[in-house]
Amino acid sequence: MERSLFEAGRGFFAKHEAEVWFLAQQVQSGMELEEDKVVSETVPCTLQNVPVGWVQCECAMDWASRGESMGASWIVKDEKGKVLEHSRRAFVEVGSLPEAKL
Repeated sequence: MERSLFEAGRGFFAKHEAEVWFLAQQVQSGMELEEDKVVSETVPCTLQNVPVGWVQCECAMDWASRGESMGASWIVKDEKGKVLEHSRRAFVEVGSLPEAKL
């Protein structure tokens, strides 16, 4: 009896994890389409007078309490505003804003 309850619990957990993974893939593919548009552009630097040879790094995050999810991103630009590096990630089951800020 205990074994069948354990296996049923694992099945529920696996189904939930699969649903989260498929949702993340949908979000990722949509983000990649937008990313392709941004990467080819020069983005104006918000910091004035970035010295030649230096870079500017910007980062941001947003937390949605309703779905307990968050996203974070960063971008590195040169003194002309050309994007050199960037990345982003989505996180699920983030229970609070202080936890999101970690």
